[in-house]
Amino acid sequence: MSSPNPQNKTTKPARRAKRRRGFTLIELLIAIVIAAVLSLAIAVALNASLMAYGASTESASMQMSGRLVMQKTMAMIRTATLHDAYDPANGTLTLVSPTDANHPLKTVGIEMLTPEGNQIRLWWVVNNAYSDAFMGDLFFEDVTAGSGAQLLVRRVTVQDDGSGNPYLFTLASRTSDFGLLLSRATIDMQLERDDQQTTELQEAGSSVLPLRLVGSTVPRKNME
Repeated sequence: MSSPNPQNKTTKPARRAKRRRGFTLIELLIAIVIAAVLSLAIAVALNASLMAYGASTESASMQMSGRLVMQKTMAMIRTATLHDAYDPANGTLTLVSPTDANHPLKTVGIEMLTPEGNQIRLWWVVNNAYSDAFMGDLFFEDVTAGSGAQLLVRRVTVQDDGSGNPYLFTLASRTSDFGLLLSRATIDMQLERDDQQTTELQEAGSSVLPLRLVGSTVPRKNME
């Protein structure tokens, strides 16, 4: 009986060692590159989605606050019993006659009497921090209550009257036994992105377009 040839004999441990052979260095590098590319693509897509969400959220918030201010302003003008122009820099400013060349009057503010008899004011003031002569902030004051000026909206851009003067309100008037009365008020403003109320996510890449708001109303309770 002949003995087996040791050169042709493969042991079980050797066969198991061959089956356990792992990835080569090149295969491992290729796998790492593929994983990195996939991770980068996912990160870019996720970042774009977050930026779009941030922009839409900020835009919706700006629209809601802007329309709320506009509706409140129109309601105050409609229900007030007496109106006049207001400009903190010009204490003599008042409504002009329908026959005046400056009619209708363009002004940065308006004051009126509420049905309860309170004198209230709503006006725009330029803010030099914005580096724009037509961008400022909107304020409200209940003069009778002595509440002082209250900030309503930041970063409000107003219009140019053609002579380089900003205006927010256009006030048309009519004559009556009580003198000049407001016949129609129009407000025209543009809300810009408020950086002080912007989150880091929105600041990083959102692009929110300005919101322009135009409204017009007729007083319903003017004194006759």
